[in-house]
Amino acid sequence: MQSLAETSLSQNVKTGQQVTRVLLAMDEVANVCHLAGRAEQGEDTWGIEYGEIEVPLKPHANVEELREQLLNELPEAFPGNNFHAFTFLLECIHDSLSGAIAPVLVKVKGIDVEAVDNTIQKLVSVMNATPGSQGVFAEPQDGQPECIIRVRHNNAALHGLRPAEIVESVHAAYQGAIVGQVCDRNRVTPIVVILAPNIRNQPELIKQLWLTVPVDRRLPVDRRLDDIKQSNPLRTSSNTNDEGRVQLFQVADVFLSDGRFLITHENGIRTQTITCALVGRDVKFFVRDLESRIDKLEIPSGIQVEVTVEHVAKRTAQAELLMTRGGAAIAVVLLLWMALRTYSATLLVMLNVPFALIGGSLQFIGWATY
Repeated sequence: MQSLAETSLSQNVKTGQQVTRVLLAMDEVANVCHLAGRAEQGEDTWGIEYGEIEVPLKPHANVEELREQLLNELPEAFPGNNFHAFTFLLECIHDSLSGAIAPVLVKVKGIDVEAVDNTIQKLVSVMNATPGSQGVFAEPQDGQPECIIRVRHNNAALHGLRPAEIVESVHAAYQGAIVGQVCDRNRVTPIVVILAPNIRNQPELIKQLWLTVPVDRRLPVDRRLDDIKQSNPLRTSSNTNDEGRVQLFQVADVFLSDGRFLITHENGIRTQTITCALVGRDVKFFVRDLESRIDKLEIPSGIQVEVTVEHVAKRTAQAELLMTRGGAAIAVVLLLWMALRTYSATLLVMLNVPFALIGGSLQFIGWATY
């Protein structure tokens, strides 16, 4: 289950609970487990909008029919969310063959991010219009809310502050600053100073953050600034003199915007992917139809579109296996010849191999029957 890029963890958990109730109402479902969030230092590339729902089934359940039912009902019941339904083994196979948990993967590569985004939108429309496609989903890379702090160098110099000092102050306020340690036997616990959670969770208060100017660069202040609000939550009752301190909005522009939380690369080139599942159509014919539709699109220069599917990886793997088996057969014949030293004896042994295989199979069948 994957929601929009700006979806919060609490909303992801709430949606997962709603999906869980729907799944538990089905007769084939034995239990449901929703996995949400990600580790702070994890290696996963997806964000907190992505979640996995593990659904153990009862013995009488028809996996394929239930999968088709979930793919048809869940997107309609939970708009704005994309769903893929696979068994554990099938998910691993899809991931190994196409590089994604879907049978069809389209990669858009290019240097210009805006051109890649425009191409992605065109391809999504084309894939939705191609018969047999289901659950077309473009990998989200933007839409992440972020707060931008842009230092005004002239104002910072006027108040005696350097840009690096402003960045360090903001980092200490919202990420914390280690000011000491507490030692308990062999355990060392750092002491971190950080703003209170009720202030950190209000983005509109960032611009009111107080910054301390170094003593050797302080300018005398004979009056208060009229644009400083008396109701500032960051101001304490002892703040009777603002000399040596300025607020962040006096030296920087602070505003909310949307940014990219992920930019994937392949061979050093920016890459964005689109995945889709198939219903009622063979992969080979679907890809042929999709490629003919893509050829009719006007793709900007410098943008490369690549369609990767299971049968391409399967065909490559079969060719490699054929070469490996051929080499192994030649090696076996050479070893037999080196041991027997006659062509006739080597040929006789090779001719008896199929009969030995047939006899072993019949013996195994008889043993399994009785």
